[in-house]
Amino acid sequence: MHGLPTADDLSSQNIRIERSRRTVRIALLFMLALAPTQIFCFTFIGDSRVLDQRAAAVSIGLNLAMILIIAAYGWFNFRLAERFGWNRDRCYSASTHAVMSIVSVIVLAHIHIAGSSSSLLPMMLVSIALLVAWLLGQREAWGYFGFGVLGLVGVFALERAGQIPYFPLSAQRHLVPTEVFLEGRYLGAILVLFMANAGAVLSIMFDYQRSLQKRNEQLIRTQEQLRRLATTDALTGLHNRRSAFEKLESELARAARERSPLTVALVDLDDFKEINDTYGHQIGDTVLKKAASVLKCHFRPYDVVARIGGEEFLAVSINTGAADALKELNRVRHAIEQSTVLSIDGEAIDFTASFGFAVFHDAEPVGVGRLLHAADQALYESKANGKNRVTRYQGDMGNPVTGADTEGVLLRFQSAAEIVGNDD
Repeated sequence: MHGLPTADDLSSQNIRIERSRRTVRIALLFMLALAPTQIFCFTFIGDSRVLDQRAAAVSIGLNLAMILIIAAYGWFNFRLAERFGWNRDRCYSASTHAVMSIVSVIVLAHIHIAGSSSSLLPMMLVSIALLVAWLLGQREAWGYFGFGVLGLVGVFALERAGQIPYFPLSAQRHLVPTEVFLEGRYLGAILVLFMANAGAVLSIMFDYQRSLQKRNEQLIRTQEQLRRLATTDALTGLHNRRSAFEKLESELARAARERSPLTVALVDLDDFKEINDTYGHQIGDTVLKKAASVLKCHFRPYDVVARIGGEEFLAVSINTGAADALKELNRVRHAIEQSTVLSIDGEAIDFTASFGFAVFHDAEPVGVGRLLHAADQALYESKANGKNRVTRYQGDMGNPVTGADTEGVLLRFQSAAEIVGNDD
């Protein structure tokens, strides 16, 4: 439906959120290691005759502020937004932009404090760009890199104009040859070399990232195709036998926990062997696909509809009691009865189906085997009483079938290989 997020959108959102979680954990660990180390070095090792204590305190304060900002970012995205049900994608994007902008300003402040044109700290702007590419995307990363370069130019300009001191961390700034480090050609060369090297590094890393992303997308598509092949009947597109029984077991456990009803119906096409013998397997396959289409249309998206044998289907109606199940299955039976397919010669072929169903309606433990056996008994009664009818199992399902008995009950529903065409 228009306006609703697709599965791909949700998957992409979850990937970004998980990346952000890992980034927050790593960043906090890094900063929690850096800040105490910096405090120890500046306080106990640094010489006050060399280090300006006020500038050192500012640098420490900026790092402590960064720890608080990162922690607040994690709390906002992974606690507050989830708790109040806010739009996670918008919250994530807005908060990430806000944090990365603040971090960029803090890094520029560190660059100024440590001597803008005589330190390696400008390379932190490259790290920020790589981090933004990881969290938001490469286009945004180039934007933040450009913002960092403009900020660096601004620091150079203010220092050169004497509006802010050069190298505040040094207590002996009067000995620093500022006329060399702030000389226009020197700053220009530093800036050009920085942009060239940083641009090359970012381009290589982004190209590698794109390559990895394409491979990951291809791997995800391949995994999805394999998953569909493993859980889908190739002829009808419904769940196959293995997938259906796994889902039935899961839904039965959930129904027991929630004390909600669960209906299991077996559907068998009547006289299907005669259709195969008279019109051929190709028309038989067409009948199977038509019946599958009718079943799929009449059950809800969250119900389970599967082909578990040649002409036999399984339908699991979630949170559905006996009365509602009887009405719904009769509607499906009537829809199948009204369906036709055309033979190769253009002859209209009618077909019908028999239904047997059993209802789980309490929290007493009833196994999948017992439930299927009950529905199978009801299906047998439908066949014995003239076919093209719906029958509910009226007996007591009793205790769950366990151990060797389970294998015996489920034997009729098992085969060595997935059925692709019909068996008759």
